[in-house]
Amino acid sequence: MEEVQRSSEIMTDAKAAAKEATEIGKATMKMIRDMKLVNQQNQANAMPTYANVLARGGLAASMHNPQNQKVSPVQTLREIIINIRDPVTIANIRMMSPRSFKSHVDLAIEQSSNEHIENIKVVSSNQLRSGDLSIKTATTADMVALRQFAEDWEQRIGNGATVRIPTYGVLVHGV
Repeated sequence: MEEVQRSSEIMTDAKAAAKEATEIGKATMKMIRDMKLVNQQNQANAMPTYANVLARGGLAASMHNPQNQKVSPVQTLREIIINIRDPVTIANIRMMSPRSFKSHVDLAIEQSSNEHIENIKVVSSNQLRSGDLSIKTATTADMVALRQFAEDWEQRIGNGATVRIPTYGVLVHGV
């Protein structure tokens, strides 16, 4: 009975994901059409000069803007990095869709049976190029609680998973 219910939940999630993908596809097509229209209109006009772009308060599309690449300090205060050293676990997580991976993390936390963290839901989760995981919580307090009780849930993510505790180096001059 439990398998039927779980199967039903998975099917519902799949339908929701398919509907969301369809809506995203429609929105993407609309954006492409709008961009083509704007591009055709801009080709009729002369290309703007660097001075014109700066006067409007923007940067040319080809210019590198390091401000866009900085991570918000608030985001880093809510982020947990999980190191994974097992190649099989890394490969299994890579094969998961973003939605199922987030559900996997939520389930690992929920199944910990720790009253302090079992109701915490992650806001987002993704896998870094190194294979490590990045999990963002809604609040800093949630992040602190998950780090504090990491041993209750980290192994449920996969073999070889450990929560990275950030350390900061200190450089002292003139000592």
